[in-house]
Amino acid sequence: SAMFEGSSSSINVIGNFPPLKRPDPSINRYNARDMETLNKDVKRSPAEQSIHSHLTLVLQSNQDYDGAFYSESSGYYVVADPGAKISPKFDPKTRPYYSLAMARPGEMILSRVYKGLRGNNVVVAARAFKDAEGEYSYVGGVAVNLNALSDKIASSKIGKTGYVALTE
Repeated sequence: SAMFEGSSSSINVIGNFPPLKRPDPSINRYNARDMETLNKDVKRSPAEQSIHSHLTLVLQSNQDYDGAFYSESSGYYVVADPGAKISPKFDPKTRPYYSLAMARPGEMILSRVYKGLRGNNVVVAARAFKDAEGEYSYVGGVAVNLNALSDKIASSKIGKTGYVALTE
């Protein structure tokens, strides 16, 4: 869990961004789209572009992040990850991290390993946040690419013959 301690700061930077407290109806929802959407091709309103730019800064702050995202209870979804492919009928509330974060409001959660939007194995570190009315209505988080973690473990040495192992 030490690798994820820095994620807590990133998640707070995401979740405390003022525009997220009152979602703009111009933010994209993907649950009615019949085709896959490439994130790099998404047409964004000025409000959504502001959120996307904020998430991009968080994404760029750590080379182990595959993505940074905002998922809202009405289905609004913004992800900073140019390689992401958003599935047809995508509903962020069905992602493994969303229900876990909403069940433990205000706490940072770590998801189980799953395939992220790029197809990589990721663990999501996320947290549910309160909106302007004081209700927990959205989740902010980062997807941590486990390839980076595997590389760090493989390069770790303990004494002359020791090694590091990762278990779930």
